[in-house]
Amino acid sequence: MKQEILELRDEESLKIYMDPLRQRIVLTMCSLNRPVTAKNLADIMSISPSSAKHHLQKLQSIGVVQVDHTEQIHGITATFYICAPVEVRIAMDNNDAESEDMKRLLGENMVRMVYKDYYEKMREHAEEVGWKNIYKENPFVGSLLGGVIYMTQEEIDTLYEKVLTFVQAHTAFGGENTIPIEYSLIAFNSQKKEKNSK
Repeated sequence: MKQEILELRDEESLKIYMDPLRQRIVLTMCSLNRPVTAKNLADIMSISPSSAKHHLQKLQSIGVVQVDHTEQIHGITATFYICAPVEVRIAMDNNDAESEDMKRLLGENMVRMVYKDYYEKMREHAEEVGWKNIYKENPFVGSLLGGVIYMTQEEIDTLYEKVLTFVQAHTAFGGENTIPIEYSLIAFNSQKKEKNSK
Protein backbone atom coordinates (compact mmCIF):
# COMPACT_ATOMS: atom_id res chain seq x y z
CA MET A 1 0.00 0.00 0.00
CA LYS A 2 1.50 3.31 -1.10
CA GLN A 3 1.50 5.76 1.75
CA GLU A 4 0.95 9.47 1.40
CA ILE A 5 3.86 11.71 2.32
CA LEU A 6 3.33 13.80 5.46
CA GLU A 7 5.98 16.51 5.46
CA LEU A 8 6.54 18.23 8.77
CA ARG A 9 7.86 21.76 8.25
CA ASP A 10 7.05 24.00 11.18
CA GLU A 11 8.78 23.95 14.53
CA GLU A 12 5.61 23.10 16.47
CA SER A 13 4.90 19.98 14.35
CA LEU A 14 8.51 18.86 14.67
CA LYS A 15 8.40 19.27 18.45
CA ILE A 16 5.18 17.26 18.66
CA TYR A 17 6.54 14.48 16.48
CA MET A 18 10.02 14.20 17.96
CA ASP A 19 8.91 13.73 21.58
CA PRO A 20 10.44 10.36 22.62
CA LEU A 21 7.24 9.07 24.25
CA ARG A 22 5.22 9.97 21.15
CA GLN A 23 7.75 8.15 18.99
CA ARG A 24 7.32 5.11 21.24
CA ILE A 25 3.50 5.44 20.96
CA VAL A 26 3.67 5.47 17.16
CA LEU A 27 5.95 2.41 17.07
CA THR A 28 3.73 0.58 19.57
CA MET A 29 0.57 1.35 17.61
CA CYS A 30 2.14 0.27 14.33
CA SER A 31 3.33 -2.99 15.91
CA LEU A 32 -0.12 -3.72 17.36
CA ASN A 33 -1.72 -3.07 14.01
CA ARG A 34 -5.21 -2.70 15.42
CA PRO A 35 -7.24 0.26 16.66
CA VAL A 36 -6.55 1.18 20.30
CA THR A 37 -8.11 3.44 22.87
CA ALA A 38 -6.06 5.69 25.12
CA LYS A 39 -6.78 3.19 27.92
CA ASN A 40 -5.55 0.22 25.83
CA LEU A 41 -2.38 2.09 24.98
CA ALA A 42 -1.87 3.18 28.59
CA ASP A 43 -2.12 -0.43 29.79
CA ILE A 44 0.33 -1.68 27.15
CA MET A 45 2.86 1.10 27.73
CA SER A 46 2.46 1.50 31.51
CA ILE A 47 1.49 5.16 31.32
CA SER A 48 -1.63 6.92 32.58
CA PRO A 49 -4.72 6.97 30.35
CA SER A 50 -4.80 10.78 30.51
CA SER A 51 -1.18 10.94 29.32
CA ALA A 52 -1.91 8.49 26.51
CA LYS A 53 -4.93 10.52 25.41
CA HIS A 54 -2.97 13.79 25.49
CA HIS A 55 -0.19 12.35 23.32
CA LEU A 56 -2.64 10.69 20.91
CA GLN A 57 -4.43 14.00 20.42
CA LYS A 58 -1.12 15.79 19.79
CA LEU A 59 -0.14 13.15 17.21
CA GLN A 60 -3.60 13.41 15.66
CA SER A 61 -3.20 17.20 15.35
CA ILE A 62 -0.23 16.73 12.99
CA GLY A 63 -1.77 13.82 11.06
CA VAL A 64 0.37 10.94 12.36
CA VAL A 65 -2.51 9.09 14.05
CA GLN A 66 -6.20 9.25 13.25
CA VAL A 67 -9.52 8.19 14.72
CA ASP A 68 -10.60 4.79 13.42
CA HIS A 69 -14.00 4.65 15.10
CA THR A 70 -15.87 5.27 18.34
CA GLU A 71 -17.82 2.78 20.45
CA GLN A 72 -20.15 3.01 23.42
CA ILE A 73 -18.59 0.98 26.24
CA HIS A 74 -20.58 0.92 29.51
CA GLY A 75 -22.26 4.19 28.53
CA ILE A 76 -18.97 5.96 27.73
CA THR A 77 -17.89 6.83 24.21
CA ALA A 78 -14.48 5.26 23.60
CA THR A 79 -12.35 6.62 20.76
CA PHE A 80 -10.20 4.10 18.88
CA TYR A 81 -7.07 5.40 17.17
CA ILE A 82 -4.84 3.95 14.45
CA CYS A 83 -1.61 5.04 12.81
CA ALA A 84 -2.39 7.22 9.81
CA PRO A 85 -1.27 5.67 6.49
CA VAL A 86 1.48 8.24 6.00
CA GLU A 87 5.22 8.32 5.58
CA VAL A 88 6.55 11.13 7.74
CA ARG A 89 9.30 13.25 6.25
CA ILE A 90 11.07 16.12 7.89
CA ALA A 91 11.28 19.15 5.60
CA MET A 92 14.90 19.83 4.78
CA ASP A 93 14.47 23.39 3.54
CA ASN A 94 14.59 25.02 6.97
CA ASN A 95 18.22 26.08 7.20
CA ASP A 96 18.24 27.47 10.72
CA ALA A 97 20.41 25.78 13.34
CA GLU A 98 17.47 24.87 15.60
CA SER A 99 15.66 22.98 12.82
CA GLU A 100 18.86 21.12 11.96
CA ASP A 101 19.35 20.17 15.62
CA MET A 102 15.75 18.93 15.84
CA LYS A 103 16.17 16.79 12.71
CA ARG A 104 19.44 15.35 14.03
CA LEU A 105 17.88 14.58 17.43
CA LEU A 106 14.87 12.94 15.81
CA GLY A 107 17.10 10.70 13.72
CA GLU A 108 19.23 9.76 16.72
CA ASN A 109 16.14 9.00 18.79
CA MET A 110 14.60 6.82 16.06
CA VAL A 111 17.77 4.74 15.68
CA ARG A 112 18.19 4.48 19.46
CA MET A 113 14.60 3.25 19.93
CA VAL A 114 14.90 0.61 17.23
CA TYR A 115 18.21 -0.62 18.68
CA LYS A 116 16.75 -0.71 22.21
CA ASP A 117 13.76 -2.75 21.00
CA TYR A 118 16.09 -5.04 19.02
CA TYR A 119 18.29 -5.70 22.04
CA GLU A 120 15.29 -6.33 24.33
CA LYS A 121 13.82 -8.81 21.83
CA MET A 122 17.14 -10.63 21.50
CA ARG A 123 17.54 -10.75 25.30
CA GLU A 124 13.99 -12.14 25.72
CA HIS A 125 14.67 -14.83 23.14
CA ALA A 126 18.05 -15.64 24.71
CA GLU A 127 16.35 -16.13 28.09
CA GLU A 128 14.17 -18.80 26.46
CA VAL A 129 16.79 -20.66 24.40
CA GLY A 130 20.20 -19.40 25.60
CA TRP A 131 22.55 -17.03 23.81
CA LYS A 132 24.36 -19.91 22.04
CA ASN A 133 21.10 -21.10 20.49
CA ILE A 134 19.55 -17.74 19.69
CA TYR A 135 19.71 -18.21 15.90
CA LYS A 136 19.19 -21.98 15.81
CA GLU A 137 15.52 -22.29 16.76
CA ASN A 138 14.20 -19.30 14.87
CA PRO A 139 16.43 -18.10 12.04
CA PHE A 140 15.01 -14.58 12.14
CA VAL A 141 14.52 -13.17 15.57
CA GLY A 142 16.45 -10.09 14.57
CA SER A 143 19.55 -8.99 12.77
CA LEU A 144 22.03 -6.16 13.09
CA LEU A 145 24.29 -5.66 10.09
CA GLY A 146 26.99 -3.09 9.59
CA GLY A 147 29.93 -2.56 7.32
CA VAL A 148 30.89 -1.17 3.94
CA ILE A 149 29.77 -2.51 0.57
CA TYR A 150 30.84 -1.34 -2.89
CA MET A 151 28.26 -0.59 -5.55
CA THR A 152 27.99 1.24 -8.84
CA GLN A 153 25.65 4.24 -8.99
CA GLU A 154 23.23 2.13 -11.03
CA GLU A 155 23.24 -0.59 -8.34
CA ILE A 156 22.72 2.03 -5.63
CA ASP A 157 19.72 3.48 -7.47
CA THR A 158 18.26 0.00 -8.11
CA LEU A 159 18.70 -1.14 -4.50
CA TYR A 160 17.23 2.09 -3.10
CA GLU A 161 14.18 1.78 -5.36
CA LYS A 162 13.70 -1.89 -4.41
CA VAL A 163 13.94 -1.14 -0.68
CA LEU A 164 11.46 1.76 -0.93
CA THR A 165 9.04 -0.30 -3.03
CA PHE A 166 9.27 -3.26 -0.64
CA VAL A 167 8.77 -1.11 2.48
CA GLN A 168 5.82 0.75 0.95
CA ALA A 169 4.21 -2.55 -0.10
CA HIS A 170 4.45 -3.92 3.45
CA THR A 171 3.44 -1.01 5.66
CA ALA A 172 -0.23 -2.03 5.89
CA PHE A 173 -1.37 -5.01 7.96
CA GLY A 174 -0.98 -8.06 5.72
CA GLY A 175 -3.19 -10.52 7.57
CA GLU A 176 -2.99 -12.96 10.43
CA ASN A 177 0.21 -14.65 9.20
CA THR A 178 2.23 -11.43 9.11
CA ILE A 179 4.65 -10.32 11.81
CA PRO A 180 5.52 -6.68 12.53
CA ILE A 181 9.20 -6.07 11.78
CA GLU A 182 10.67 -2.92 13.28
CA TYR A 183 13.55 -1.50 11.28
CA SER A 184 15.95 1.38 10.96
CA LEU A 185 17.98 1.54 7.78
CA ILE A 186 20.78 4.02 7.32
CA ALA A 187 22.88 3.95 4.17
CA PHE A 188 25.04 6.71 2.77
CA ASN A 189 27.98 7.38 0.48
CA SER A 190 30.93 7.11 2.86
CA GLN A 191 33.61 7.94 0.32
CA LYS A 192 36.14 10.28 1.87
CA LYS A 193 37.31 13.33 -0.02
CA GLU A 194 41.05 13.65 -0.06
CA LYS A 195 42.37 16.93 1.21
CA ASN A 196 44.96 18.77 -0.84
CA SER A 197 48.22 18.81 1.04
CA LYS A 198 50.19 21.92 0.13
